[in-house]
Amino acid sequence: MENCCSKCGFVIDAPAISLEPEQLSSPGEPSKSRTGSKTSNKFHDFGLSTNINEQNKDAAGNPLSSKIKTQMQKLRKIDRRYKITKSMDVGLRKALFFLNNLEESLVLPVHVVEESSKFYRHVQDRRLVQGRTIVEMMTACVYASCRINSIPITIKEISKIAGVSYRNVGSSYNLICRELEIQSGIIDPVKNIPKAVNNLHLDQNIAIVASNIINIAKKEGITAGKSPTGLVAAAIYLASIHVNKPVTQRVIGEELDVTEATIRNRCKELKEILKKKNLQFSATYSSLKRESV
Repeated sequence: MENCCSKCGFVIDAPAISLEPEQLSSPGEPSKSRTGSKTSNKFHDFGLSTNINEQNKDAAGNPLSSKIKTQMQKLRKIDRRYKITKSMDVGLRKALFFLNNLEESLVLPVHVVEESSKFYRHVQDRRLVQGRTIVEMMTACVYASCRINSIPITIKEISKIAGVSYRNVGSSYNLICRELEIQSGIIDPVKNIPKAVNNLHLDQNIAIVASNIINIAKKEGITAGKSPTGLVAAAIYLASIHVNKPVTQRVIGEELDVTEATIRNRCKELKEILKKKNLQFSATYSSLKRESV
């Protein structure tokens, strides 16, 4: 109840909004929550539709008769069919179902999943999916969202997990960026180093030294136009020698999907930078650490 002034209408006192949690229900009992879950782009209906309960009980908790159960089954079937009436809705459900699988496989953050589903909705509204598969377009949307949010994942890695050709995903990605006017930034090579080092089962000191080498190269401006994966592979190779735990270029190249020729070329460039900074190739880890700082 509100207490108001009878002359001017000024509200003197008003009840505060309750910030207490919703009522909790025991397992197996109907939910007592007054509200549903928040809307989300990862559901084709944004999570706003309702479902007919499968418990076959009335409001008092009594079991339904066999005749009413049959009627409820028909109503549930009609309700499911009514929710999807267009072919675009069917395609959207398939795409979002595939997005859930990618979310689990790649352990994607919630905001990346939301943004990916939003991109796909725009792509579908503009009829850009025609002539392409749903899996390729959704994979390209996820990759675009990862690039925007600076999540270190390559197009080959995400295509391998999705089970599609990375060339087709790259073509779809370029189409999405052009039509939706998406400007994705360049992924920092340093962010790829921890993942690569863990996959190679190397010491963490190698990751620190490799990151410092990349930072020195970035200050000199030689990383522009170079493949981040190639720079990471070369930096890890040099760092492994610095800490006296060398790893062959072949092993690094197979893990990062980089040719040995690319690693050798990047190593030559990085060595020249270290020489310019008065850091010999046999320099200690502490000197590299001081220089990067």
